[in-house]
Amino acid sequence: MPNRFGITSAINTAGAVTGGVAGMAAAGKINAKRGTPSTPGGHQGSMYIAVGQSHVGFFEVKRGLFRSSLGKLLLKTPRADVTRSAFTPSRMGASTLEVELVDGAVFPLDVARVHRSKGQRVHELLSAE
Repeated sequence: MPNRFGITSAINTAGAVTGGVAGMAAAGKINAKRGTPSTPGGHQGSMYIAVGQSHVGFFEVKRGLFRSSLGKLLLKTPRADVTRSAFTPSRMGASTLEVELVDGAVFPLDVARVHRSKGQRVHELLSAE
């Protein structure tokens, strides 16, 4: 079984998140070598990706009885630090969103089928520059 995790990706576009994320500090630092798969903040589980005008934030998702909510900030990085984003759609299973940062950290993220269009949108936002 690959060393990956499921991701619930959702999108806040162009600055909708920047104000809330700006005052927070990153919960964990990523020190990974190029080509070594890792996860933001070492988190295993569902995540929320917020794409703003100037920053990208990765948040944990806390499961509740009736609905999920955002947990702690796992990683906040300037949008300019994202060097590559690749999305591989899958018809039957989970799609793959791969995000690479300027420091060489690579995040291979699985996107559930139900969130495939949101994963595609995150890729489009990260690639548009």
